[in-house]
Amino acid sequence: MASLQMIDTPDPVGPAEELDPPWTIASAAAPHSSAESTPDNDAPLAPPSGAIVPRVLIVDDDPRNLFALEEMLREPGIEIVQAKSGEDALREVLRREFAVILLDVQMPRMDGYEAAALIRSRERSSRTPIIFLTAVNKDDVHVFRGYSAGAVDYVFKPFDPLILRSKVSVFVELFRKTEQIRRRADAERFLFEENLRMRAAQLATERELRRTSEQQAMILQSLPIDLFTVAPDDVSRPVFISTQGGQAQSWLGFPVERFYEPWFWHSRVHDDDRARVLDAFRSTLAEGRSAVEFRFQTADESWRWLLCDAVLRTDDRGRPIEIQGMTVDVTDRKGLEEQLQHARKLETVGRHTGGIAHDFNNMMAIVIGNL
Repeated sequence: MASLQMIDTPDPVGPAEELDPPWTIASAAAPHSSAESTPDNDAPLAPPSGAIVPRVLIVDDDPRNLFALEEMLREPGIEIVQAKSGEDALREVLRREFAVILLDVQMPRMDGYEAAALIRSRERSSRTPIIFLTAVNKDDVHVFRGYSAGAVDYVFKPFDPLILRSKVSVFVELFRKTEQIRRRADAERFLFEENLRMRAAQLATERELRRTSEQQAMILQSLPIDLFTVAPDDVSRPVFISTQGGQAQSWLGFPVERFYEPWFWHSRVHDDDRARVLDAFRSTLAEGRSAVEFRFQTADESWRWLLCDAVLRTDDRGRPIEIQGMTVDVTDRKGLEEQLQHARKLETVGRHTGGIAHDFNNMMAIVIGNL
């Protein structure tokens, strides 16, 4: 197999210029990509779902070497990124993630050892594999320095392209497998967090519904209201009745069981109102809704005015299923209405009496004036 001859550039004469830390370079010349920016919200972000494209970074100050390496490593599914200096390599590492870095040892300004040490000092790139390429420093001291700087392999020039491609392909495949595992873990974590979020939302909704139901139940229990259901073909007794506070004793003074006796409720309705109440149930069956006020004799023999509002529930074909209704105590309202009617009668009598008195005074004035 033919070897590829690489051109190595010796170090320039004089000390290397000092380079700013890599994070300073990033802030000045390489802003973070949008992929590294995470929106600030509570919902978990969905993991990436695109194809995994490993990147290989080749670093050499000679453009001919960069061209040769890229042509040798180019294959579908791999992105080759070039850097002409150690500084450029640091900028690329700060911007993107790489499966492997091929780093030339002999470069001006910053050699491969310095670049590798800076790459290793950053948490995100500390585990990125680095393969050193050199044609000069082949002694054990330089090789040891390369491994100490973080290299995973040391390849001497000229090298066999097949061997180098094999070395690179190992790390590329390792990157793919690692990324697949990471994406699978991210997807599982996303589904787990999404499930937790949905579960929390469901629990919050259930708590709110329960709280609302309890409030409504407390309101209904604190009011003199009965909810009832009767069969459309038998209004003599309810199929269901809920009383104040769910107690066994109705607010009308009777045990709840008494209302399930046939025609018990009807027997406590005032004689003058029984026909109107039965007519109201017939109206419910015919028109779908009715409302009627009637007098009801309670267990202490007192009379209470009740308002019964009923609706007819039907099936999909319009056939009656049951009559649902609500009975409310309106005695106080009826008392106020009677007081208002009495006050209006007194006002009318007062106006008529005042008119008569005024006419009588006029007549007496005329009589007295003629004497």
